[in-house]
Amino acid sequence: MIVYNGVPLTFFQDDGFQLLNGNFAKSFRIQLGCQAIHSMVLKKSEEEKSKLKESVSGALVSIKFDRVTRLQSHFLAI
Repeated sequence: MIVYNGVPLTFFQDDGFQLLNGNFAKSFRIQLGCQAIHSMVLKKSEEEKSKLKESVSGALVSIKFDRVTRLQSHFLAI
């Protein structure tokens, strides 16, 4: 499921989302409350950040972050 940028985490508590994904989440013991989703996102981002730091350790890397306001798009180039 894709959530457009800017949708609040309360989306995950919406009845429609719960109806579509509630049983799936229960089978994997995942909580779909906004705080639980927020925690999972932060935890995963820290894990990925650590992996990225390890993989580029000692290498010359250039990172560019840009956005296009009129299209509400963001770009990350490595």
